[in-house]
Amino acid sequence: MDLHDYLRYTADKGGSDLHLKAGGPAYVRIDGTLSPCNDLPALTAADTERFARQAMSDELWERFSSASAWRCSASAERWGWCCGASCPAPSGSTS
Repeated sequence: MDLHDYLRYTADKGGSDLHLKAGGPAYVRIDGTLSPCNDLPALTAADTERFARQAMSDELWERFSSASAWRCSASAERWGWCCGASCPAPSGSTS
């Protein structure tokens, strides 16, 4: 399975949020309640790294791979999935 499969699962379940973390199941927020996706495979570190690579440009991946925290927000818009990602600015950067 890839990131798009997990996003499709979230949309099919009517979820608003998808939480991914290595070492356990994905979680989907449905009507305000966060629930494990026990019918999907548990995520490995390799899975979460592959998913992150799928969602990022090469430049963003370089920033991500040296960041201590990262957040991605995705939403189903009229023309399909839209994903935006952010990570901390590099040390000494003002942007």
